[in-house]
Amino acid sequence: MIAAGDELVPVLGRQPFHAGFVTAEFEAGMRAMSTMFGCDWALSANAPQPARLVGTTPPLPSPLRIAHSVQGPVRFELIGAVPDTLFATSELLALHHFAYWSRRVEDEVRLLVDHGWTREFAAHGADGRIRAAHLVNEYGVRIELVDFEWRYESYCAQVGATVDPGW
Repeated sequence: MIAAGDELVPVLGRQPFHAGFVTAEFEAGMRAMSTMFGCDWALSANAPQPARLVGTTPPLPSPLRIAHSVQGPVRFELIGAVPDTLFATSELLALHHFAYWSRRVEDEVRLLVDHGWTREFAAHGADGRIRAAHLVNEYGVRIELVDFEWRYESYCAQVGATVDPGW
């Protein structure tokens, strides 16, 4: 539980910018989410790609098959399943994570790990800095931290809107 004054409030007390789902059947998953939530989709073909993914066995394909809903305020990310990884599922739709923008991904990853979270993987830029990271806690709750400077503008362009960064 996060209480006022807790050092995790600046990380987990923010507004997430999307809820991530994994799907075993990409097109059918998009149709199902569109039917449930009335959303349209933008594929992530032009999103910046990390230079290297660290911590996944087997390695993840790059780029992953990903789409983002274009409506908000709650936006969705849909990821095509990858067997034997943290993105594995046999379900049509499985809630996977909540994503947060971060101006200090490496510091926030370290803070969360110090509080019992486990880093599942990190995406590093060409400069070696962590640009995105997935973490999981003891209850199986997953979060993604995404470097604001690295991805915000291309994300807004992709979904066709300015998105509240949550701070």
